[in-house]
Amino acid sequence: MLEPFRLSANIGPRQNKEALVGNESTFTFIGGDGRRVKATRRANPDGSVGGWVAENAEVHPSAIIDVDAIVEPGAIVGENEHLAAGETRYGEGWTNA
Repeated sequence: MLEPFRLSANIGPRQNKEALVGNESTFTFIGGDGRRVKATRRANPDGSVGGWVAENAEVHPSAIIDVDAIVEPGAIVGENEHLAAGETRYGEGWTNA
């Protein structure tokens, strides 16, 4: 079983979800096995600033990701889906931290 991801902002080795909601534009998911996956803020289709999305996640162009939601590595967000504030979409094979 894979170890949970922790979130690492570019400004320090360890940050929690709350610390990432701010002005940073990128961060890195770090797996328990040392794997790293970069993430960026999503630009939602309505022009609003969205949440963190891993670069290898699949997010449909119509989806809305609230500013403090997270889409982890390997996750899929489908057509017209809405991830609410504080929600996390987990990718297959990744565990809840």
